[in-house]
Amino acid sequence: MYFLAASGVLLVALGILHLWVTSSLTGWIARMVSVRARPLVMPPFVLNHIVVGILLIPVGVSTACAALALPSGGRWARIICLCSALSVFSLPIVLLRVMDLRQFAAPPFVTAIILLFLVAALMLLATVMMWLRKPAQSA
Repeated sequence: MYFLAASGVLLVALGILHLWVTSSLTGWIARMVSVRARPLVMPPFVLNHIVVGILLIPVGVSTACAALALPSGGRWARIICLCSALSVFSLPIVLLRVMDLRQFAAPPFVTAIILLFLVAALMLLATVMMWLRKPAQSA
């Protein structure tokens, strides 16, 4: 339960980080692409970073709230935690499938993918264990 709640808080932090670094990354990307390519590259990049950042915040909040409600056995909490865990678990799998393996040459990126996979696997394991656990009895 606490691991899932902490995962939710980390998702919120990641959303805030996404929004915070967007302007820095935009400047960096703008310097890396040609002036001619900027109108094609920059709008989707900025849109992607803003959308992902904004959507990570409610996903994190709902995951944290649902995780704290898991011991009472609420079906809604189980479903939200399972959906969040499966979504996070799908990220490294989809990245490995979609991206060119040469893009995995940067050690920080490889480290991030490994950490993402480990956290996602732990989220999924914690969710399944809480799903199988009997709900706490009210007094």
